Amino acid sequence: METAPYFSSVHDPRVVGRCKHKLSDILMVALITYLCGGEDYSDMYQLRRFRGKEFKPLLELPNGCPSEDTFERVMQAVHPDEIAACLEVYTSQIIKDLSGIHIAIDGKKMRGTNPRGHGESSYILSAWVNEHSLSIAQEVVGEKTNEITCVPKLLDKLALEGAIVTMDAMGTQVEIAEQLVKKKADFVLALKGNQRHLFEDTTDAFSTRQPHKRHLEQEKGHGRIDKRSYKVLPAEGNLTDEVARRWPMVRSLVRFEHEVTKLNAQPSKETRYYISSLDFNKASAKEIAYYIREHWGIENRLHWQLDVTFREDACRARKNFSARNLNLIRKFSLAILRQQHDNLSLKARRWKCSLRIDYLKQVLGF
Repeated sequence: METAPYFSSVHDPRVVGRCKHKLSDILMVALITYLCGGEDYSDMYQLRRFRGKEFKPLLELPNGCPSEDTFERVMQAVHPDEIAACLEVYTSQIIKDLSGIHIAIDGKKMRGTNPRGHGESSYILSAWVNEHSLSIAQEVVGEKTNEITCVPKLLDKLALEGAIVTMDAMGTQVEIAEQLVKKKADFVLALKGNQRHLFEDTTDAFSTRQPHKRHLEQEKGHGRIDKRSYKVLPAEGNLTDEVARRWPMVRSLVRFEHEVTKLNAQPSKETRYYISSLDFNKASAKEIAYYIREHWGIENRLHWQLDVTFREDACRARKNFSARNLNLIRKFSLAILRQQHDNLSLKARRWKCSLRIDYLKQVLGF
């Protein structure tokens, strides 16, 4: 799979006739830097300066090495939608159809964009496919908006027919549920007190004895025992008329109980509730449990990797579009590295990319 042509389609916002370096080359250097374990503009400059000749034909750079300032100016100027489109082209070649695919939606604050903790930090919603370890779409949450208003914009970017979408309680809104149903997708949404009447009806339903579906899981390891219990009830007959009219798309109610027992400690218990459009008579409790548990893959396999492996929160780039563009290139790097089917960790793959040009070219598809 060739990667460089993706960046060649990005619109160049710079003044024509005053640019020494190709935009696609600059973006490729940024991508290669993250693949090789780099973190910032200085690393981009150093990589090109000392290893540039090895990267042909990945790069042309006929006028030598761009400066740190050049990398910074480009990242500030290029519109993020252009780079997002490149990432979407890449992921669309891996995932042809979202039907039957589980998509987790969650947001992440980029803390490095606001190091003093005052005012607003950049906050980005991502749509994550855990089965393929790919971020397939994103939407920035503006300073004067919130996640609830941005989720519909993110959903509009995706062809969701046949997909199963999961979100935390911020996405449990009538309008969002209706939008998912209109796009012919199913959902499993976390339920909290922000939807008071629906929450009360759901908790009341589980306080009575009635036919239900159940799935149990238990894991032992690392000095603890985890017990998970999933209980599913039909929404029909368990919601008041007013709530049922407001939430006609809800077909199943879910209670999730998690108990953790550690050595020499009292067990800790947690109970959560969910609503789903999946038909109670067709979906099994094990299937719904899978979507609930796999939702946290977006935290473990995307957000945690961005923070720990790519050190995103340590990045102070925040002027204009720089934070969003660097976030996209990190996701691009993560997507490429995840497609390598070897026994190496992400950290080891990045280290190997920095040591062996043949492995780097293999990773990039050259």
